[in-house]
Formats: sequence, C-alpha cells, structure tokens
Amino acid sequence: MPPPAPPGWYIGLMDTVTVSRDGGGAPGDRPPRLWPLAALALLVVACALTGVLPRWPGLPHLVALPPADLFADLRVLLARARSLPEFAVLLLAVLTVRLTVLSMLLGGLSRERIQFSLLFYAVSAPLLLLAAQLEFMAQAVLYARLFWPALGLFALVWFLAAPLPWQRSARLRTAVRRSWRHGLRIAVLLPYALVLILIGAAAGLWPWLTTALVPVSAVATAAAATALAR
Repeated sequence: MPPPAPPGWYIGLMDTVTVSRDGGGAPGDRPPRLWPLAALALLVVACALTGVLPRWPGLPHLVALPPADLFADLRVLLARARSLPEFAVLLLAVLTVRLTVLSMLLGGLSRERIQFSLLFYAVSAPLLLLAAQLEFMAQAVLYARLFWPALGLFALVWFLAAPLPWQRSARLRTAVRRSWRHGLRIAVLLPYALVLILIGAAAGLWPWLTTALVPVSAVATAAAATALAR
C-alpha cells in the first residue's frame, strides 16, 4: 500500500524552499531583474571613458536587448581584434559576460537559465557573426551592396530571437512556439527597434553624446524587457 501523499501546504512550502536555495526556475518565470543591465551600462560607460571601447555610434547598442547586444560585440571584435586567436579569446570572454547578464535578467544564475542563455546565444551567434562580417566588409571596401543583406539578416535574427527569453520556458523549442503564438511580440519590438535606430542616429550626428546615450539605451532595453516579460 503506497504511503499517503503529503498535504498541499507542505508541497508548496518545499517548492518555495527549493527555489530559494538554488535559484531554480524557468527563464522569465519572474519579472526581469534590471540591476544587471544597470551594472552593464556602467561598465560600458567606464570602458568608453577609459578608451577600452571605441566611442562609435554602435556603443549604446552594447546594452541592447539580446541578441542585438552580441551583434554589437561582434562588430567591435571584428574591427579591433588583431588576429584570429585574439578574436576567439575575446569572443569567449564576451559570451561569458552575455550569458551571465541574460541569466541574471531572467531571474538568477540557476542551471535552467544558464543552459537556456547558452543555447540562445549559441543558436543566434553564427548568423549574427555572418551579418557582422558582411557589415564589416561593406565598411572596409565601401561596398554598399553588402550592407543591406547584413542589415536584413541581423533584423531577421533579432526579430525572431528577441522574444524567446521572456516566454517563461526553460526549453528553447517551447519558447519559439509560444513566441510565434504571440505574434513574435511585434507590438513591443517595433517601437523598441525604432528607439534603437534613433539612438544610433543621434550618436552618429552628435558623437559627443555617444557615451551619455548608453544609459538611455539601457532604460529603453529595461522597458522592452519588462513589457516582453508580461
């Protein structure tokens, strides 16, 4: 004869204790933690002021909604890395920071969130690298016909991937299905994309504003992440 099931209040209490101990839970199962984004914005500003990062129009996009942040990273690495090994080492460091920040935004460094963040960036990174490489070639040889395919590929990847971390699922496949059912959250992403374009345009027109636009971009990202998590 099987033992009687524990009462419901006991199961609920044990679930609460387990989550509080290991920080477990699916990505996006709670409101986003915005302090990692604020810390990242401060780090980007500090690196720009000290010359570690160039003050270019894409600087505010380093705190953009994933995976646009990785695309901005790749653009910097392609322009600044002096060799392939240096590029690989810097890319590994950047990916470590990115998946840590995304996991923290999604609620904490639980195994489920880290695995989801790792898979999220691993899937999007190859196409983003191709887009960044095309954009870099277009800038290097002044060949505009490469720029538009790069922009189109980046936009496609970003609009498909950006809603995924906020679908309250630890499985990427389930997040894709939920995002598709919700129309890819275009009502949130389109206004946010317009804000990013305006921020980039302002940084290009007034370079002295570039560093100050980083926290503005972070605020826009925080608003978009909060809206996507609802």
